[in-house]
Amino acid sequence: MIEVSDKEIQLINHPAFQRLRYIRQLGTTFLVYHGAEHTRFGHSLGVMHLVGRALDSLRSRNCLKELKDDEFLRLKQIARIIALLHDVGHGPLSHVGEESGLYPRIEDIDGDVKVGHEVYTRLLIRDKFGPIINTLFKEEGITYDDVLVFMLERTADKRYQFVKDLISGQLDVDRMDYLLRDSYYCGVQYGKYDLHRIMDTLCICNDNPSSTWQLGISSDGIHAVEEFIFARYWMFIQVYFHKTRRIYDHYAVNFTRYVLQREGIKSYPASLDEYVKWNDSCIFLRLQEWGAAGLSDAQSLYKRDHIREAFVSLPIPEDSEKKSDLGQIAWTIEKVREKYPDEIKNGKVVVDQAKTSTSKNTINIPKYASEEDEKLFAIPVLDKLSNKVNAIQHYSLPVEGISDKKINILRVYADNTIREEVKIFCQEQYTEGYSAYRAEQDKLREKQRVLKAELEKVEKAITENADAEKARKDKIK
Repeated sequence: MIEVSDKEIQLINHPAFQRLRYIRQLGTTFLVYHGAEHTRFGHSLGVMHLVGRALDSLRSRNCLKELKDDEFLRLKQIARIIALLHDVGHGPLSHVGEESGLYPRIEDIDGDVKVGHEVYTRLLIRDKFGPIINTLFKEEGITYDDVLVFMLERTADKRYQFVKDLISGQLDVDRMDYLLRDSYYCGVQYGKYDLHRIMDTLCICNDNPSSTWQLGISSDGIHAVEEFIFARYWMFIQVYFHKTRRIYDHYAVNFTRYVLQREGIKSYPASLDEYVKWNDSCIFLRLQEWGAAGLSDAQSLYKRDHIREAFVSLPIPEDSEKKSDLGQIAWTIEKVREKYPDEIKNGKVVVDQAKTSTSKNTINIPKYASEEDEKLFAIPVLDKLSNKVNAIQHYSLPVEGISDKKINILRVYADNTIREEVKIFCQEQYTEGYSAYRAEQDKLREKQRVLKAELEKVEKAITENADAEKARKDKIK
């Protein structure tokens, strides 16, 4: 059972939130895992429930003893509102199409022009939910600005960093909910982990009361966090990056673009009133009509008649060893596009790189919270014996092994008429072709090194001659 207050009920009953009942959590995944019919509505309630549970756990174990009761309750309510509304800006089929031009560039609440469902989320909170929040939570001293400050990650109070971490961090409750929820509805075991143990071992990591209060884990909970991290990895590989789901996402993006064009627009409406009218039903009602009529992308989805995987890479990190070189995946993509431009244009070949937010953030377990700050650990661990704080990588060999590496999978799909040819070509380019490319790059670098050394010799000789000539003239004088 999820407990909600009368005030929270009024936010839940808002039409912009009820709309989430009609947006599937995992986009087209229900066409592969038939149970994956769950929606953003249930997920949002779950995240709100878990953030409250996490804060209560921290409070009950005296991790937040420096906070007075009224301050804690106010923070908890802000966190629950953020968790409840964090996904209200999602478009049809959730993350499908986020990197494909379906979302317009619009002005965010901070005045910057941005793109993506998060912008719509913040605008909806300000313009639609804001007046309600200001009225309902006036006694608690909460305004919609308090909510948006955390969503923009701009809280000035270092003590409140742990709330931001709970909402958006390596141990955030968003991931805690969607892993278990997606695993359950897809009927798989990959996303399972010990939620109760994590909740019981969450802690605050800070050097002193005036320093940044980070959300961390007690050393007793390390193995539960390892399980949590690898559950996410396995779900990405087996479910979110599933080969059939990815090609259906491709068709869904193309068909949605076609639907928008039929409405006379190139992307989702910038107007909030118009945007909230779009949900999964808008797409699938038209899908039935145009799929039966024989429209290619619609038919591929409607009849589940898709082109098949011809090649898949290893889930290797994106960057090559040399920043100036193409990586193995980038090289292969370039060669495929050079070889099959017409086939790509007519849909007989599809190149898919599963590395974007279409798949809900790539797997990346960094050691530090940000590249600029090497003092705050991404997942800090409070050692129960020494009372010192260190990165989880210090304690966990498995986590150390996958840290700072982004999962990047390349798939090439091809029509049956050319599938074998594409398969052989991709395999050759991915292995022998890339090896030859790297060898050539090494030769070029060696040639450049030799030329640079010769140039330096010439420059040195010129300088020495000039110095000698100057010395001779000075001697004559």
